[in-house]
Amino acid sequence: SLAATTTGYALDAIQGKALNDKITAINDSLIKYFDISPLLTITANNITVNDNKLLRNSSLALIYLKFTLKSVISRGVDYTFGTLRGYTPKVSKVTTIIYFDDNMAVLSILSTGSIIIRAITADIPKGYTLEVSTQYVY
Repeated sequence: SLAATTTGYALDAIQGKALNDKITAINDSLIKYFDISPLLTITANNITVNDNKLLRNSSLALIYLKFTLKSVISRGVDYTFGTLRGYTPKVSKVTTIIYFDDNMAVLSILSTGSIIIRAITADIPKGYTLEVSTQYVY
């Protein structure tokens, strides 16, 4: 019986199957993300990529980037960082704020697949490591 409360006994086959069915139902209800990182191409030659990940589920994409600059990114200038081949945003642009020290930059993912970074309040110095993650509907 699944209602048994006596300790010291092993599960019988009925209890094991019932528990397995419940665990399977819970696992099936969780949001599953699939790694589609090969669709992300980093094209900028002024960075060293430390880590990147592109994941998706049925309607959301999650992008994670960690990179170190080989040269300065000047304030107010758009730098093409990379491209996505598929799973691009439904809207024209998804923008995420990146904070570095007391300053700010933005990472934009365009519906065309371009990924752009722009320093807003100050230049981003050479050797600086940035980390950003965002999600969007594709």
